[in-house]
Amino acid sequence: MSSAFPVPRKFLFMEALEREPAIKYILGLNEIVSAAMAEGYARASGRPGFLNLHTGPGLAASLPMLYNAHAGGVPLVITVGQQHTRLLQYDPHLSGDILGMGKLYTKWCTEITHAEDLQVTIQRAFKMAMQPPTGPVLISIPQNVLAQEIEFQYRPNTFVFPRLRPDRDAVDGALDILLKAQKPLILVESGVSRSDALEQAVRFAELIGARVYQQWMSDVNFPVDHPQYLGDLDPTSPPAKKLLGEADVLIGIGCPMFAMAFYNPEFAIPEGVRFVHIDENPWEIGKNFPVDCGIQADIKTTLEELNRALERQMPPEGKSDVQRRVKEIKEEKALEKVIDRQKKIIAEQAMDISILKEVKKHLQKKGL
Repeated sequence: MSSAFPVPRKFLFMEALEREPAIKYILGLNEIVSAAMAEGYARASGRPGFLNLHTGPGLAASLPMLYNAHAGGVPLVITVGQQHTRLLQYDPHLSGDILGMGKLYTKWCTEITHAEDLQVTIQRAFKMAMQPPTGPVLISIPQNVLAQEIEFQYRPNTFVFPRLRPDRDAVDGALDILLKAQKPLILVESGVSRSDALEQAVRFAELIGARVYQQWMSDVNFPVDHPQYLGDLDPTSPPAKKLLGEADVLIGIGCPMFAMAFYNPEFAIPEGVRFVHIDENPWEIGKNFPVDCGIQADIKTTLEELNRALERQMPPEGKSDVQRRVKEIKEEKALEKVIDRQKKIIAEQAMDISILKEVKKHLQKKGL
């Protein structure tokens, strides 16, 4: 750990930090700011962010950003100070149900009652945060445990190689669907960036000639200037129904299918559209809709295997169809840019006319 993002008033924790110059201390004015800094650090660095919060109300104040981290699978190790264990039955000031709140938006949380358990618990927390599916973990540490002293002997943490390969039958099943696709559509989300699979996702889209959309409210998981990238898409919105209806194969890569913002009784995936879902998190595959081929594995490794197989097995006529689709998508995107420019010009001209009319009225009132 090289950086910590605590909030003030955890005196025992702060005193310990002063004795460890290798850890960079970054002060946050309140809990949600510190949580946002820790999340941003983890997203940008690919390493777990470390966040220290102040008791129950402090954890409560950070929950909006912890929700964000949980939804995005951002690895955070969170420690929360708790009141003295001998005080908890007296409902002391600033206490709260830390584990109850923590369970909402963490993949694992616990409370330490003996200082001797601190080492194994912290090691487990870092392991759990980085173990796919990655996400926040939380440790509650009572005040009297913080005050205890123990004999500490450093041991390197467990390193788990997380890039699990996909099942061979799953890859073959996906290939059978992809090689027959005439109008494939790809939806990408945070799993692409989490798995460092941007290059592989681009190559995959090019090999099958797919339109690419990104689910709304997520990281950038595909180059926005790529000819096949057509913007953000809320899969449950009315415009999405038309786009999905025109596709014959839908491929979801590292994204929840679907996280609806508003209730819609209609089935989001039109009948006849085949569905391939690639994710490292088994919870997401088939969670809301049945899939024709679900691949639970590391996203980068899966795309690499699919790309190699597509390069070997795509027949000449299939490659011609891919080239045609890519050309059509490029032309459509170029036309949309021209239309957008014309709309902007018309809007600016309308604004100029409106301003001139207002100036004219003002001059007339002045008798000029």
